[in-house]
Amino acid sequence: MFKGRVRKLEERIDALERASFHPMIQIECTGTGVGEKIRIIRTEKGISQKTLAEAVGISPPMMNQIERGSKIPNVILARDISRVLQCALNDLVDG
Repeated sequence: MFKGRVRKLEERIDALERASFHPMIQIECTGTGVGEKIRIIRTEKGISQKTLAEAVGISPPMMNQIERGSKIPNVILARDISRVLQCALNDLVDG
């Protein structure tokens, strides 16, 4: 029973190794740019980190981590942040 499964897995691995495919495209995403833009827009609007965090439903320490770039907001959170900051979502991610 297991020998058959192992053989099928080995066949799949062999087929993948022989298959020709396009090289993978690597996309790097860091939170530094997004967080920095959030901080810039937030300070321009005169909104505190605490106020922004409470408005989007996260803790102030989490907002701090996002602005420092150690955490990256998911799309839903980024959308909520852009709504509170009254800017387009693209303003937070365009570089």
